[in-house]
Amino acid sequence: MKFSRFSFLIQSILLMLLLGSVYAWGVFRVEAEITYQISASLSGLPYMVSLVSYAGGMLIAGQYMSKYRKQIVFLGVLLFVTGFWLSSIVDQFTWLILTYGVFLGGGVGLLYGVPIYLVQRLFDKRIGLYSGLILMGFGLSNTIMTPIIVTLLSQQTMQETMRILGWISLGVFLLSLWPLLQSVPNEPKTKQTETKDILTYDHPSFRSLYVVYVLSLLSGLTIVGLSYPIGITNYQFDATFVTISISIFSLLNGLSRPFFGGLVDRFGFFKVAFVSLFSLILSGLISLLNAGVNPTLYAISFGAFWFGLGNWMALMPLSIKTMFPKALFASLYGKLFTAYGLAAILGTVFSGAILDLMNSTWPIYLMILIANFTNLFLVLWLKNRFHFRIFK
Repeated sequence: MKFSRFSFLIQSILLMLLLGSVYAWGVFRVEAEITYQISASLSGLPYMVSLVSYAGGMLIAGQYMSKYRKQIVFLGVLLFVTGFWLSSIVDQFTWLILTYGVFLGGGVGLLYGVPIYLVQRLFDKRIGLYSGLILMGFGLSNTIMTPIIVTLLSQQTMQETMRILGWISLGVFLLSLWPLLQSVPNEPKTKQTETKDILTYDHPSFRSLYVVYVLSLLSGLTIVGLSYPIGITNYQFDATFVTISISIFSLLNGLSRPFFGGLVDRFGFFKVAFVSLFSLILSGLISLLNAGVNPTLYAISFGAFWFGLGNWMALMPLSIKTMFPKALFASLYGKLFTAYGLAAILGTVFSGAILDLMNSTWPIYLMILIANFTNLFLVLWLKNRFHFRIFK
């Protein structure tokens, strides 16, 4: 079958819709606390480990993408499907951390970077837009998956729900993987000198950019994992309202990716980064002042956090493409993505401890505000120090 760029885009979006179900742990979290009789700190561990494994899978895949792409795809599928199926048979929470966290998260990490890598090879123009369209699928996942999982959990056990999701995953993979396995035009062959450059590449701007992403992703990753339990447990909002809200949040997360990808194509990385940081600061202030009193303000501020996470997920590959040599893209993207795992650890550990010890949400919002104010100055310093232009 002839390779089609259009089919590649459609099937990559479908793949990302499936992979984004890793974010659905926020829905499972309340059920896990009841099923396994665990605290809020412990119930966040599968989510945290899945995101760390996700970042680790990205790092590994980035180093070997050009040479072992097909093997990476097959291993990613095996880990993802097995992660759901094994999660359906374990009876101890410790094993669930392994099956959902390591297997499922690792599978996401291995597969996530493949279509983004191929976009750099298939398209010469509007790479930001096309990357954003593909990543949109990942962000939109919860719009589809949250109502499905809530419905399944209302009728089935948590384990049975995991088993059903495993079969759904296998079916989606069979429909969406073909373009990722084909030979594509202009795919480079790895040279020994290029590999050496990739493995030894280091630059102060990359290290600074890494810190920027840790601080930027901290807000979204913390809130994504807590949107459902905070809305239900801490704020005691209506369950239907929270479920619908999360579906809308996921929609915003998905739409922000092509939207901001297109903005970067037009205006450049730094201007878009500043706009995103200001919106995250405003959302933190609204959440801090509202404290769950007004459901509408909860929806607005949390929706903005999900939107902001989508912004930075779209900005990540584009910042690498803009600032560094094209030959280093896969490796540096994988390395930069470990910032995602670090942000997940920091956000999950801190927020879980706060909810257990204080049963209050305001320190979480204070952490988000401090992180984004710091980041605002860091991005400005990065621009001035390395003479990157805020406008193209």
